[in-house]
Amino acid sequence: FVIYWIITIVIAGIWEVIENTILYLVGIKVELDSAANIITDITIWGIGGAVSWYMTDLMFLSEKYIRAYYIYGIMCLIMGLLIFVIFGFMTTNY
Repeated sequence: FVIYWIITIVIAGIWEVIENTILYLVGIKVELDSAANIITDITIWGIGGAVSWYMTDLMFLSEKYIRAYYIYGIMCLIMGLLIFVIFGFMTTNY
């Protein structure tokens, strides 16, 4: 589990380098990210990676896979609703 999480963190770091060099040079990004934004992005990748690997472990390697499906379904529903509400609020008020 830990090695997969470390791989996720490394990929997040590589993505931040790509995002702030190649995408900036090509013109897809108009400004570089701040250090705080980069750290936040890598932290979010790390948390998401840890949860994803844990859920994968529960669903495919554990005998508690039925509970994992319910937990995963509830998490997806909550995230979908949050994203819908947040983006709906942002698009109607800005």
